[in-house]
Amino acid sequence: MKKLILSCITLLFIATSCNDEKKASNAEQVNTKSLDKFESKEFIDKYNMYIGFGNRFDKNVGNSYERYFSWADYEKGPSNESKRIGGVTTLSDFELEKLEKAIALDPEIEEVDDLMKTVLKDATTLYSTLEKADSYYQKQDYKDDDFALGKDLHKELVKAFENYYKSYDTMYINFKGLQNSLKEFEANKYKENGELIRYNLMMELNKADQVFDVIGNLDGEKLKSVDIKELKAKLADFRTVHNELEAQNKDETQKTKEFGKTSIAKSFLPSFIREGNSFIRETRNLIERIEKNDFDYGITHPSIPASGSALKLRAVFGNLVTNYNRMN
Repeated sequence: MKKLILSCITLLFIATSCNDEKKASNAEQVNTKSLDKFESKEFIDKYNMYIGFGNRFDKNVGNSYERYFSWADYEKGPSNESKRIGGVTTLSDFELEKLEKAIALDPEIEEVDDLMKTVLKDATTLYSTLEKADSYYQKQDYKDDDFALGKDLHKELVKAFENYYKSYDTMYINFKGLQNSLKEFEANKYKENGELIRYNLMMELNKADQVFDVIGNLDGEKLKSVDIKELKAKLADFRTVHNELEAQNKDETQKTKEFGKTSIAKSFLPSFIREGNSFIRETRNLIERIEKNDFDYGITHPSIPASGSALKLRAVFGNLVTNYNRMN
């Protein structure tokens, strides 16, 4: 069974071993020639290295972005008018080295290899720019030049972040298609082997992922643009699979067949189902907020995600993924 790790920034399903898998939406399709590669350990190893980059480096890019622009005005840049000088968070060149090695590995993944080269170029530029900015702010040189260099660095940082996100997002569109094909390939193998619980576990995460396809990165009042009818349809799809899992949880014969008689993994199935219940509840609450135009999340949000917020739904989804991992 595949282990999955959730990236809080990109909501990717991340694989962590040579047999792992990254899930995706149905947004894109890839050439069927890729199906021949899915049985190849070399393909999966390279695929997982790409996923590792997304889970680590891309997540850290998001953290760096949030830290810098939390105090530096996006349009004006840093100045003495800033309430505080927060500096920057640097990135790891080790992850860049790993990505460069991954791109060079066989077999060729024609859907994403060339796009990953562009990601690597823009990621390297962003890394170097953050290193320069970090040196500047660590030494507090802005006290000597009244942020003259800081403003130049700000322009470089804005451009570097924008270029990185553009290339990463372009790559990810294709990668989602690849993920979808691999997901279907793996899920169908479970089904063909009569491992219906494992099949539905994978499909439940896939249906949850489709809920996020509708929501996107929206939250708060921006959620008013969400297609409520489609969101309700995706929730209904999720519930269909969830109901099957609830029934299978009562089938001791099937559970023993797939997990073994004394398997610890089997004990986490009820926890997964409880988190599935929470996912249904939080999606319902989110729909109700949108319908009522109620986005008053309270003063503790986002530190403590409010019920019915997209952030709360993502937190529950993270718990689903954690319990999925525990069944491996």
